[in-house]
Amino acid sequence: MKSLQLENQQHIRLEQGFREWLALTGYAASSVYGMPNNIREFLHYLETTNKALETLLPKDVNIYFFHLKQRKKQRRTGVISINYLHKHLQAIKKFSHYLRETEQGHFETDIILPEQSSPHKDILSTEEITQLYAACSSSPI
Repeated sequence: MKSLQLENQQHIRLEQGFREWLALTGYAASSVYGMPNNIREFLHYLETTNKALETLLPKDVNIYFFHLKQRKKQRRTGVISINYLHKHLQAIKKFSHYLRETEQGHFETDIILPEQSSPHKDILSTEEITQLYAACSSSPI
């Protein structure tokens, strides 16, 4: 969440460095904007639970994801979606990669989320498309 304020100066620098690293490595503007916001929420959680990034274990990241699954949406009712959890996991994995690449440490995660759901698509055959066009062309409109 972009409205959260980080207090730890190291976390503030890491978030800014992560944003710059994403831009320099050619990520899309939406990723350069969104991933650091997800990481800010993660770092804020670490601050509130007194967890140090240097001593983070996979179980700590799992506990964080359990917390995320329970978190309420900000603008609507209900909990956050599986798609949001996937984006958050992608950001955390990329953040760990950033830490490793810049020799600032790293942490591991073993989280496996269910597949993202996509709506079922009915694909029309060529004959069905022809029939559809024929039905539309005979309309007086």
